[in-house]
Amino acid sequence: MSRLAPALRMRRRQLDALALAIGAQQRRSVMLAEAAAALAAQRKAERALAAPATLAADAWFEAAARRLAALAGEGAQSDQQLAALRHAAGDARARLTLLEDADTAARTQQRRSAEKKSQASLDDRSAARIGRS
Repeated sequence: MSRLAPALRMRRRQLDALALAIGAQQRRSVMLAEAAAALAAQRKAERALAAPATLAADAWFEAAARRLAALAGEGAQSDQQLAALRHAAGDARARLTLLEDADTAARTQQRRSAEKKSQASLDDRSAARIGRS
């Protein structure tokens, strides 16, 4: 285990949390879009049914229009949050990649150092044998 292992685990957990948040935000965006589409369809059907008595249904249509506008606003806000989460995930992934590269370099350096130490030990033994001969 390298000294960077805790940081790597933390970054991986951060990426997992961001992936869950992105999934939840995507589901919210889809739900808002479906709710807006359902309300628009209901509004169209109600408009056809209320054609003979337009004045009686005006309040409902105004409320539906306000609700559609609110859903559109929530949808835009959800899309902005989703974009921010995706940007954060990209940044976290870049930081994780940097840590992984640094960890790989550190492990390679440790391995090389151990190999040099081992080779030096073998060289010393060989020199000692030659010196005794």
